Amino acid sequence: MLPYSPIPSDYSKRKDIFDAIKMSGKFTPGNVIDIIKDHDEMHFSSKKITYELTTIILTAHNLSKHKTAEYIVNEFSHEIDFSYLAFQSIKYQLDAYILDDYIDKIEIKSDMITLPTAIVLQVLKSTDEAYFEVLLDNRDIINALTQRNIVDMFSTFTSRLMRKPEIAAKWKIILNDFSEINKTMAEIASDDIDLLTIFYPSAAEIFTF
Repeated sequence: MLPYSPIPSDYSKRKDIFDAIKMSGKFTPGNVIDIIKDHDEMHFSSKKITYELTTIILTAHNLSKHKTAEYIVNEFSHEIDFSYLAFQSIKYQLDAYILDDYIDKIEIKSDMITLPTAIVLQVLKSTDEAYFEVLLDNRDIINALTQRNIVDMFSTFTSRLMRKPEIAAKWKIILNDFSEINKTMAEIASDDIDLLTIFYPSAAEIFTF
């Protein structure tokens, strides 16, 4: 069971799908796939349904129906925005090995502005160290961070978060392993003595004297 249950506000609209997942003795993963495909509230041809599929997948995991979740992911992989699924998987504390698979399926696009940042921030906030290891192993997510992303992380409402000792410690590991991220961070910190003190203490000493 997940620590937090991802029950959607419109649960009643797809209750029969969730009931089929729950009753694994009566419905096979294949049966669940058929129900999803034929369901009146699953509008495959008329709109993006990442939210609906993500909720179904996370509910399957919440009910410990991991094999059913795997079938759904494989069957509808072209309908799912895996960056959103990964973000929600961290939010609801899915096992790290499953998150690793979902992050591997993310297609990084040049027009992605917020989602790499959202995933990185969600991982940094998590107390599960396994998530951080998954992030370090999936370098494309971190490499997708732009200068704008990093500036925003230290100048918007997340600035206080990024300065917390436990978060800063993880960010320092990233800076050590990703030279381009470190270069951008150094440029940002050069105008902020507080950031220099936290992330580049040797450099800060030069400005102190």
